Amino acid sequence: MSDWPRVEIDAVSRLRALSAALPHTLLRERIIEASFEDVWAIAGDMEHGVPLMEVGIRSIEILQRDGERLRVRTHSSIGASVDLDAIVRPGWCVMRSPQMDIGMAAIPVAEGRETLFAHFEGERRFGRLLYPLLWGKIGADMRRLARYAGRRTR
Repeated sequence: MSDWPRVEIDAVSRLRALSAALPHTLLRERIIEASFEDVWAIAGDMEHGVPLMEVGIRSIEILQRDGERLRVRTHSSIGASVDLDAIVRPGWCVMRSPQMDIGMAAIPVAEGRETLFAHFEGERRFGRLLYPLLWGKIGADMRRLARYAGRRTR
C-alpha cells in the first residue's frame, strides 16, 4: 500500500477555504507594507493589538487560555459584550460565537518586506444582507492594521 500524497496549504489559503465553507462570511485580502512579524504582533495580540485594528472594539479580555485555544470577551465602543471561542497561533486566528464567525490569517510575501493579510467576518442570522456593511468595516480594519504595523516597521 502506498502513502497518500500530502498537501500543505498556507494560512491564507486555509482561511479562504474556511470562509467558502461559511457562506455567511465575507473575506477580504490586502498586501500590507510591513513584515509578517510586525503585522502579526498586532493582529495576533488579542488584548492590545486587536482593539487597535478592529473598528468598534474598545477592549478584549482573555477569560480562559489552554495553549492556542482561548475564550475571550469583546467589549464594543457602544457597550455590548460578546464571548467568543478562539484559536490563535502565528499567522492564524479564528473566533466563533453562536452568532458570528471571525477569521484572520497572514503570510509573508516580497522577501519578508510585505505581508498578505486576509480577514473575514460574518453574522449567521443576517448572512449576506450584511455584506455591504462588512465590506467597509473589514476594509477599515485592514487600513488601521496597515497603519499600526507600518509604524512598528519604521
